[in-house]
Order: sequence, then C-alpha cells, then structure tokens
Amino acid sequence: MNALEEAVSQPNAYPGGLFWITKSGSILYPRVQELLSRAEKAGVRAARIETETFDELMGDLAQQVEDLPAELLGTLNMMRCKVSNVAIPPPGSGWPVVRMNAVPILRWPKECRKFEAKIGGAKELRVLLQSTQARLVAARSKHGVLAFGGDAEVRRVFAAHQPDRLELHSIEVGRLWRETNELNLLRSALVHGLIQGTPLLAWTGRGVHEVRVDDSAADAPRLQPLRTKVNAVAGTVPGTGVKWAEAASIRVEYRLGRLWMLLEPTVWFGKTASDDERYVCGDFVRERQARRYNRVADGILTAWLRVLLPGDGDNEIRAFDSQPGIEARFVLSRRTAFGRRSS
Repeated sequence: MNALEEAVSQPNAYPGGLFWITKSGSILYPRVQELLSRAEKAGVRAARIETETFDELMGDLAQQVEDLPAELLGTLNMMRCKVSNVAIPPPGSGWPVVRMNAVPILRWPKECRKFEAKIGGAKELRVLLQSTQARLVAARSKHGVLAFGGDAEVRRVFAAHQPDRLELHSIEVGRLWRETNELNLLRSALVHGLIQGTPLLAWTGRGVHEVRVDDSAADAPRLQPLRTKVNAVAGTVPGTGVKWAEAASIRVEYRLGRLWMLLEPTVWFGKTASDDERYVCGDFVRERQARRYNRVADGILTAWLRVLLPGDGDNEIRAFDSQPGIEARFVLSRRTAFGRRSS
C-alpha cells in the first residue's frame, strides 16, 4: 500500500488507470478508499470493480481481447465445460433433472435504429436519457448511437445533439457471444419491456440489470406469487433506516444457438450511512437467503417468472408501444432450461 500510495504522487501516475478488484458486496478498507480518491484527484482513471470469482474476472478480461492467438484459444477451449443442447425427457418418476435459471428467448429483434449525434460516451448518453425521461433505450458504439424506440422520440431527446442519418443497424448473432453494445442494447430493451405496468424498478450495472420490488407498491396484486413464497417482499432492515426489497438480477447470454435470459433471485438493500450499517444490512440479506435451497429456491424462481411473464404459454414482450421507428419485440418461454445426465 505504501508503494501504491507513493506512486500516485509521481508524474504520469498509472497511465493505464488504477482498478481495485473486490468480491461483490464486500467493503473497501478506508485506506483503499483514500487511495482511489487520491488517484481520481490526481487525474488518474480510478475505480472499484466487483466480481464474483477470479475465473469470472479472467473470462471478462479475455472477452475484451478481440484477436486472441489461435494456440491460446485452443488451450482455453480444451478447458471449457462442454455443454450440449439435449432434448428434455417427458415427466416421469426416474432420477431428477436439474432446473436451471435460464429462460429461452425464442425471438428477439434483429435490427435496431442507428444514427449520428454529437454526444460523448456512455455516461453522457445515460444522463441524457434520464434527464429527458426518454422513452428510448440506447447504447453508444463506434458506429454511432444504437437505439430502440420512436423516431420522433429520438429527435426530441437528441434535439440539442443534432441527430442525423437515421438508418437501420443489423444485430449480428456473431456479436452476441460477449458483452457488446448490441447485447447491452437488447438487455436494456428486454428489461424495459418486462417491467412495463409492473410494481418493479430497474437498475443497470456492468453486464447485468437488476429489477426489484417498488416498496411503495409492495401490496400490488401482480406480486402475489412472490408474496406467497417469501411473505414480505419489501421493508426496512431492522435497527436501521435502510430499505430492502426482493429483487432479481437479469443477464442475457447467447449459448447453444439462441439467447437466454438468466434470472437470479436475490435481495436488494439501499444506500447505507456507514460501514457498520452496511454490515448489518449484509447480515440481514444473508440470513434472509440462508435457507433458500432446492424446493424453496425453485418456488421463488417460479414466482418471479409469474411476476415477469404472466399468463400461460410463451410471452411476447414489447419495450414500447407501436410508433414509427424500431420496436423491440421479444418472445420468451416460461419453461426454463434443464440439465440431465448425459448418455
């Protein structure tokens, strides 16, 4: 730490940036927080990055390299878990299959709107969409701005940024196997459509969206399947003033020739005033999730599917009402993927 701190005061410190990797949900030591703060004040691009495991971190880093050497790819592929797309057997009384949290996306948009605009990077774009209450989802790319929504809304939101050359952009399957602008755009549009007309709120993170119960509408009839499984769906962490709510993280991945929505139930809590309060909230969440195994976890996953995908059969999800422009339409199955013993 002494060396890292001393380096901050040197000319041209950390030209590639300073990134502190931690496990998701962990707390930074005060000295680390001070180091990152000093680095930012010195003009260094400094940030904390959360990850679940070392393997996940290395996988994310590998995806940022477009042209990995063939011999290295060969070695990595030899070590990958082999997955095959097998048919689900009919219900019976034999050994059990393993239910996954992957929901098949049967159809998804193959085109989006592309246009030029005098706007900066992803952060400036996100601020613009929030400040204008845009009825759009958009992503910044080297090709321009990619978006779903009405053309009139595009011109309204980007009026001060001179939108021009509204064209179509093809969403290539070959660009969906890793975290690209197109995949981020599809995930944003899907989540936007899923929460329309529901008592849910959405939050965007790196490579994932999170939806959670709006505590002001915790008694909504739409949430009844979830209340049946977990009783309370929102509240205040005991001994604090911090709000908590049932939540689910949503990822979108391309595997086995199709897109999948990965749905992971969890528990959200709001901002804390101190490290001690964060520890209390963390303990509360761990205790609430401690006994969610097998049958209970299966029931909660089913409840979330009923909240997000009501009715029977396949569900069509639309991000926006029909209007001149490019609509984002998805069709999702309510039957999750299953794993079974290979023959």
